[in-house]
Amino acid sequence: MIITFSIMGIKRVRGRGEEYAESLTAFFGTDEWQQCSTKREYIDLYRSRLEQFNYYIQLDVPEHSEITMRNKKNAEVYSLIFASKHPLGEKFWREVKKMIEKIRHRSPRLL
Repeated sequence: MIITFSIMGIKRVRGRGEEYAESLTAFFGTDEWQQCSTKREYIDLYRSRLEQFNYYIQLDVPEHSEITMRNKKNAEVYSLIFASKHPLGEKFWREVKKMIEKIRHRSPRLL
């Protein structure tokens, strides 16, 4: 699975009242999101929750982390998060990341 994770959306919703807090609790499946303050903490919480559904995720390996997508002004728009039910999926994700990095290096405005 490749998941579009919008940290901007979470930050926008956080602090808007109980109605929105319930939405974030439903999204994460826990109210632990309230202790998160950084993008890394939100993503790690989300990925750890996916592990409960038998998704294979290596949280401690930097090269397996998400891919951050930015706009023309270099502002982060969203991150792509990978999760697989089989360890072989990590191999495919590494290859995707390599291809994206090559494209970014040649034409940074494309991705």
